[in-house]
Amino acid sequence: MLSSGNVSRIKTISGWTPFGGPGEQLLLKVTTGPRKSAGGVQALVNYVARASEEGDLSHLDLIDEAGEIVPFAELSARVRRWGLLADSDNLTPKARNMVEDGAPVRHLPERERFWRIQAYHFVWSQTTDGTRLTEHDLKARMLEAAREFVFTEFADKNRQVLWGMHEDYPGRPHIHFIVKARTSGTVQKQLRFGPEILEDMRARLASVARQLNIPVHSQRREDRKDLLDGILSGFEPLRNNIRRVAYDKPTELHLQVPLWFAEEGQGWLERKTRSEALYARAIGNDKEARAKWIHDQRPPEPRLGPVDDLPEDYRKIYLKFSRVFYSPREAMNSFLKMTSGSGQHGNHRSLAIWYLSRQPLAFGDLVQNAEKHLPDLTQAVRKLDNLPVVNWRSASPEIHHLAEQHQSLAQTKRRGRERHLVLMGLNRLRRNARREKVQGPTLELVRKRVDYVRNFEAPRVQEVKPALHRRVVDFVTRKRKKTR
Repeated sequence: MLSSGNVSRIKTISGWTPFGGPGEQLLLKVTTGPRKSAGGVQALVNYVARASEEGDLSHLDLIDEAGEIVPFAELSARVRRWGLLADSDNLTPKARNMVEDGAPVRHLPERERFWRIQAYHFVWSQTTDGTRLTEHDLKARMLEAAREFVFTEFADKNRQVLWGMHEDYPGRPHIHFIVKARTSGTVQKQLRFGPEILEDMRARLASVARQLNIPVHSQRREDRKDLLDGILSGFEPLRNNIRRVAYDKPTELHLQVPLWFAEEGQGWLERKTRSEALYARAIGNDKEARAKWIHDQRPPEPRLGPVDDLPEDYRKIYLKFSRVFYSPREAMNSFLKMTSGSGQHGNHRSLAIWYLSRQPLAFGDLVQNAEKHLPDLTQAVRKLDNLPVVNWRSASPEIHHLAEQHQSLAQTKRRGRERHLVLMGLNRLRRNARREKVQGPTLELVRKRVDYVRNFEAPRVQEVKPALHRRVVDFVTRKRKKTR
C-alpha cells in the first residue's frame, strides 16, 4: 500500500487540487538537533513552556498525546515519568571507552557523547495571509487539528507527546510538538525520521487540517505543473525558503563592493565557469570519486616568488595564500581590494573574510589540498591590523552586465542541481509504486513526468563580456608632506 505522501504526490501530478481557490503550503519541519540526554529533553520542554520568560506569554500549560492539559507546574514530573534513559546508560562506545579509561567525557558534544535519540522536536506553522482566516479562527482550528493529529499519529502508537502553541509572531501562530523517540509499553520501538516519513506526516496533518476548514495543502512544488517549468528554468526555487532576516542594505556583491567587482568579477566568472565544467564532467561518478577527480585536476602548490617588496606581516600572509591559491600574489591583492571595494578604506573587511572562508574561488584558482589550509589562512587574515590603501578610481560602466552574467551562471548551476533533485524524487516515487505493484495509468503518469523533466530545455541567456580595467594594491606607506 502506497504511503500518504506518495499518494499525495501522484494525485498532485495528475492535476488534483485539495480545495478550490487559494491555499497555503503546510509547513511541518523537524528542528535541528534532536535531544539525546534527559536534561536536553527537559530543557526543550522548558523552552516550549516558556519557563524562563516573563509576561503574559510565559509559563504555558502544555497538552499531552491524549489531548489533556498538563499544567506548567507538573511538566517536570510528567517528563520524569516518560522513563528516559539515564545519561550513564546512553553513552556511545567512544564515550564508554573514555569512561573506562578514567577520562572525562563532559567536554564531548551531545551528539558524540550519547547514543540514542530521546526526543524529537516538530514545528507546525501557518499564516493568516496564506489561509485567509482571522487569527482567532486560525488558532482555534490549528489547536483542534493538532489534537486530532497527535492522537491518531502518536497516541495510538504508544508514543508520548507534549505540545503547545506559540503566538509571539502576530499573524503566524505555530505549534511545537515534543515527541518521545521510544514507544512506551513492553515492546519499545525507536522513532526514526527520513524525508519520506516526514512527507507522510505532513500529508496526514494537511488532511486533518482540511477537515477543519483550514485551506492548506502538502503538495510538493515540483509536482505542481504551474511551478514545474519555472523550477526547471531556474526562475522559481525548488524550496521556497522564507528569509528570516531582513537586511536594510543591498546584499548583492556588485552593489556592496562595486569597485572590486568591476575589476575582479570577470576573472571570478571565468573561474566559476571552469569549475562548473569540471563538475559536469564528473557528475556521473559517486561522491568520493567525483571529489577525488576534481581534486586531481587542480595544480600543485606554486613556487614562491620574491617577497622583498612586502611588509613583514604580509610575507607571512603571502606564504599562507600560496598553500591555497595557484597565484597567491594576485589572490592576496584581490582579497585586500575587496576590503575597500566600495571606495571606503577597510569598510568591507568582514565581507572579504566571509568570501575567503566560504567562496575562495572569488580570489583565484585553488590548488590541491586548498581546503585543508583554508582555515589557517582565514585565521591569519582576521589578525591583520593595517590594511593597505587601494588607489581606486571609478567602476566600469559595464558592471551591471557582468553582474547579470554571474546571476545567469548561478541560475544555470541551480537549474542543473534542482533538475537532478526533481528526477531523484520522481524516480523514488516510481520505484515505490512498482514495489507496491501499482500499474496502469498511475505509473504511466509518473513515467511521463520523468520524461518531461529529462527533455525540458530552459531558455538560453546570451552572455556579453565587458572590457574591464585592472589596478593594483599599493603596499607602500605614503609619507606625509613636509610642512613649512
